[in-house]
This record gives sequence, structure tokens and C-alpha cells, in this order.
Amino acid sequence: METTVKQRLLDFIYHLRVSQKDFCDALGVSNSYVHSIRKSIAPEKLSAISALYPELNIEWLLTGKGEMLNSTRAVSGGVVVTNNGQITGNNNMNVTHTHTHSGALHGVDDDVPMSEVEELPVVPSNVYFDPDTNIIDYLQQNEVRTSPRVKQFPMYHMWLPVCENTMAMECKPSDKLAVRILDKNNPKILNGRMYILELVGNPSILCYLTKTEGGYIASYENSRYSDDFIAFEDVEQIYKVVGLIRSFE
Repeated sequence: METTVKQRLLDFIYHLRVSQKDFCDALGVSNSYVHSIRKSIAPEKLSAISALYPELNIEWLLTGKGEMLNSTRAVSGGVVVTNNGQITGNNNMNVTHTHTHSGALHGVDDDVPMSEVEELPVVPSNVYFDPDTNIIDYLQQNEVRTSPRVKQFPMYHMWLPVCENTMAMECKPSDKLAVRILDKNNPKILNGRMYILELVGNPSILCYLTKTEGGYIASYENSRYSDDFIAFEDVEQIYKVVGLIRSFE
């Protein structure tokens, strides 16, 4: 059955597990935008959607040809690159070597454009789990190893290795998450997407987040963990997971 651009966009929003309101808020348009689409999408809006959701196959959105999501492939060197929960890749991607990060957190406290940054800090696992250590402060004050930035991902600030007891089953030990620092006072949350919450007096958690009255509902694929309600005042910092890399070696 032939579908319209509007219907395909609605299908993609359903795939994201977010509401139309959340989608429109993230895109910076009115809540009625999707329903107002007639025949196609204006070029400037199409560019914004593509930048926000690089996993979306734009040709499919406009014409219905091909698959909704961009193709899945393994990258050279046994690495898979996953963007916003979808596996994508580039056979010329270099994600193998590491260097040292000396304390400047690009995109947070300096004027260096993220597009010019080649290496980003890797958060040590003990820092992630330490309830008394602020991740951003630690990276600003200490020397840590770095890993190359994946330019195909949306803008992000750091890498976070996944540990053995991850709460998200789709993440495996040895995965490395690409993480963006959000504005703590006005974080733009897409309900049902993966985030890291740095909590006051407790270890950080990796979860699927839904904003609700007075706080957040943190959900986990791992059946060992039940949903949690976390009050706004208990959140020290929020990070959005924009992608991951996975090695099979």
C-alpha cells in the first residue's frame, strides 16, 4: 500500500517511541507541524530532521523507496557503530587509537568548534560509579585517555565505557557510549530514549527516560531492575546517549 510523506514520518515517530509533541519540541516546531504536512517537507525542515535523526533514511521518507533506517554493516577492524540505537557505519572510520586528555572539555568551557575536535575524553569507570565525584569536574581537573570522535554521530562531548552490570540490555560490556552533556536547568528530553543520570549521593544510572510531574521515570530493559521515579532535585546532571561503538575482537 502506498503511503504519504506524513504517514511515513508518523511511522518513524512511532519507531522512536516518542510522542508527536516530543518530536516537534526537539525539531523546534509547533505541535501541529506533522499534521500540517500536505505533500512534502520543506528543505530547511528536512535538513533539521536529518541532523537530529541521522539514522533516518531520507529517501525512504520522501519517496517510500528502500528501508526506514539507514543500512546496517560492520566497519573495518571488527567495530560496529551504533547511532541513536540503530547500527550504522562507514568503512573508512578510524576508532582504534587513543591519546591523553589534559583537562579541557571541548564544547563546554572553550570556543573550539566540536567539528574541529578529533579526540574526546573517556570517562573512567570508577568515576562513573563514584557517587561523590562529579564527572564534568573530574574531566576538567584530571588527565584521562581519549578516543577519536566519530564524526557521523550528532554532537557529543565524551565517551563512557559500558560496564558489566549495565541496566540496558542492548548495551554490552566493552561497548563505548558517545555522550552529550545536556543543560541541567532546561534539558530537552525525548521520552523513551537512552540517557545517563548523574545522581546526588548515588552512582550514575543508564536508563530510558520519561519526563513526568516532579521528576523522571527511569526504565530499564534489564529485568533485574524495576522502574524508578527520580525527583528533579535528585539529579545532578543529565547526559544523552547519541550512539555507541562495539568491537567483536
